[in-house]
Amino acid sequence: MSIIYLGVIFVDIAVNEPGADAPRSIGSFNVIESSTIDPTTILSSLNHDGQNVFNFKSDLPNDLPFVTSVEWGQVDYENLATSIFHVAWNESINDWNLYRMAYFTECGHPEGFSNGEFYFYLDTSDHKEYSARGILMEPEYGYVAWGGDTYYHRPLFGWKAINLKEVTVTAEEALRRAEARGGLSARQSWDNKCIIDVQLWPQGFGRNTWRVNYWNNDISNENRMVEFWIPAK
Repeated sequence: MSIIYLGVIFVDIAVNEPGADAPRSIGSFNVIESSTIDPTTILSSLNHDGQNVFNFKSDLPNDLPFVTSVEWGQVDYENLATSIFHVAWNESINDWNLYRMAYFTECGHPEGFSNGEFYFYLDTSDHKEYSARGILMEPEYGYVAWGGDTYYHRPLFGWKAINLKEVTVTAEEALRRAEARGGLSARQSWDNKCIIDVQLWPQGFGRNTWRVNYWNNDISNENRMVEFWIPAK
């Protein structure tokens, strides 16, 4: 199942990335660390310093077993990312610009999301580059990861950031609206053998709108993707 997610993420980002000079995935970063977590207790045990719930080590884990089904909402991933950010860099997540956020789930579990990704950036002192960071959360497989120490050229007009205060439609609400507009029919026609990804990415999409994609697991299907655009406010 994890392999399916990563395949969807890689293809999707490779096609839609506005240029190579921007983070594509957690693998885009020069320094990567990961930690195992207990998805059944992590949200309730988060605290400000987070030192008792994370044990970060270099690189990404290999062949982690499936732990438990997860149907978290946007705020759950935001809270977890905030704690990871503080532990990894001892800085406030609010001091950085949010570049992109993405959530994924299998079509048989559209009530919430089984994993999430956040990417951030900040101007360097000379305003010629961005310092970029990323956070990947895979609670179904019991791990989280962060990436950093990576810089990208700052374009003339800069990157477009997400202002969470202006996002009044959550990722799960965007998914519910996509379901009502035809997503439910699409996944049912595929017997729920598909993946859903919900992303907000102003720089890549050229608009401040949720994109909800349904991906048929059958790669031979010529109509394997159904797309909906849902306003973020």
